[in-house]
Parts: sequence; structure tokens; C-alpha cells
Amino acid sequence: MRLGNHAHLFETGRLLRALGVLILAVSVFCPNSAFAKRRAPKPVLPVVWNGVEYRARDMNSVEAVNLASQQKLWRTRAYFVWYDPFAEKDVQDIFITSLAVQNGKLLVTNEAGKSYWLNLKTGHIEGAARYWLPSCIICVLLLCGYLVWRRL
Repeated sequence: MRLGNHAHLFETGRLLRALGVLILAVSVFCPNSAFAKRRAPKPVLPVVWNGVEYRARDMNSVEAVNLASQQKLWRTRAYFVWYDPFAEKDVQDIFITSLAVQNGKLLVTNEAGKSYWLNLKTGHIEGAARYWLPSCIICVLLLCGYLVWRRL
């Protein structure tokens, strides 16, 4: 059978059909990647205290800037976000929702409802060891378990 000038239409139709099947397969077998999208986070108003402006940066970082000189004093990641590798990343993001100065410290609150206290002068997180200690213990136990398993 001779297709003549219409051969390109036949190939284009086949290509579109294959693309449709691929999109359908992705949406059925990977629903998180096909449908999981979140809205942009609401902007967080900066806080000014004693000539220093404290700003939320990126998803989980806070920055202190001297207003007179516009010099960045420090930048701190207030918390870490652990991602599930089998879920869409953007729906797991946890953004800062508010900044406030209370009792001489910067209070950082995020979408998960957790609050973190930062030292205004240094940006160090108060009580940071209590957040890291469980993670370190879990990592050491997993490493020991792996080493024991490898020797069996």
C-alpha cells in the first residue's frame, strides 16, 4: 500500500498515540508525580530589631542584615526537611510562616507548626542538639546494623 504524501500524518498519529499512552501510564503508576503540586508560600514579613533586619530566605533559612550598612551579619538554616524519596518533593517542602522577636530572641515558625529560637547576634539555634541527637543515634545504629549484616 502506498501512502504517498500522507506518510508524515501516519507517523505523527502514531507518535501522538504513543505519547498519550506514556502520559496515561505515568499518571496511573506515579500519581504523586502527576498531580502533586502546591501553591507558592505566602511571603514572610521581615522583622526589624535594633537596626537589624531579620528576613526569611529560601525555604528554611533566616538572614540578618544591618540596615545602616546593608551588610549581611549571618545566615542560618533554622531547620532541616527530610524528604520521602517516593513522594513528590514540592508537597513535602516546609516553609517559614512567621518571624518575631520575643524575649531577646528570634522566633521562627514554620508550616508544620514547629518553632525555633535563634540567637539575635549569632544566629545559632537554641537547643539544636536536641534536634540532632536522635538523628545521630539513628544513623549510628543503622551503620552498626549494616556492618553486622555485611559480616554474616
